[in-house]
Amino acid sequence: MIISFIAAIPFVAFVVWLYLKFCPAGTTLKTRLGFEASVLTAIILCCITAIYYTHLTVGQGADSAWWPVIAFLFCLKLIPIILILSAIIRGIAYRKKKT
Repeated sequence: MIISFIAAIPFVAFVVWLYLKFCPAGTTLKTRLGFEASVLTAIILCCITAIYYTHLTVGQGADSAWWPVIAFLFCLKLIPIILILSAIIRGIAYRKKKT
């Protein structure tokens, strides 16, 4: 578990940095505020769902003390997946049109 935390937290930070660093050219945060808000909402909803699912499955068994740790690891895996998919969608949606 400790090795997973050591590997996952810097990876999540790196993916968040990449997501913020490589936004489409010619756009500002103000122009894509709705998209970024929907991405943040998707991350929060997916993490809440993962926490609820982990509590229902692991929290009721013999390893019930570990469900918060497993839920946190689950969220650490979901965040980069959502950000990578969002970056692809954002790149397509805000692509500069050639004239």
